[in-house]
Amino acid sequence: MKITLNQLRALIKEELEAADKQPGWEELENRLLQIDGKEVSRQYEEDMAKLLSRGKVWPAKKTVVMAGDPSRCHANVANLYDSNEGRAGIVTGWALGPNDGIWRQHSWLWWPPKKQLVETTLKRDAYFGFELTKSEADQFSFENY
Repeated sequence: MKITLNQLRALIKEELEAADKQPGWEELENRLLQIDGKEVSRQYEEDMAKLLSRGKVWPAKKTVVMAGDPSRCHANVANLYDSNEGRAGIVTGWALGPNDGIWRQHSWLWWPPKKQLVETTLKRDAYFGFELTKSEADQFSFENY
């Protein structure tokens, strides 16, 4: 099904309006901007409650990059999670862009043996998110692979 440019614009406008009305946005935005950055790219956050209760800053210094497809962090993470048979943890949340100071939704892997992040697109300046439980990670993998 093809959509017109006007239909696409309407969908984007709806998404932004839904994000602005979502409870918890002000708190999440404040947390992110206290870490660093100048702006948050608001969009609907399906894990808002989990981010506010379980979210934390993750160490960016020891991040390793295992390049996947650009702009496909969720699918890349699901693929690596499956190929490592669940030995790595999935973390989802927000990451600060390296060149523009903007926070965007993002997912990455946590490699416990080395206590380091595994990035599948490009290294970010800061990370805030929560580690998924085994059942949450399995579901994430199923939905995004």
